[in-house]
Amino acid sequence: MERLIVKTGVYSFAVSFLVLLAFTDRYVTSQSGDVIQTSARSYPDYFFGIVQISAQFTLAAIIAVIVIGLIRKYKN
Repeated sequence: MERLIVKTGVYSFAVSFLVLLAFTDRYVTSQSGDVIQTSARSYPDYFFGIVQISAQFTLAAIIAVIVIGLIRKYKN
């Protein structure tokens, strides 16, 4: 069970980080009335945001694996 949890954590973090890195835009667009403003986030903020979302995704994946493991354990 521990090996499965570790593998899930490592792989889910790696995959979510790479997917977010590929599909997350560094530029933020905001609109106030008729004015549209586009600004670039700094690289530390950009990468910290990606790491933060990846960590949340990893935590959710680990909790799901633990719950599924407990259900299988007590079902049998």
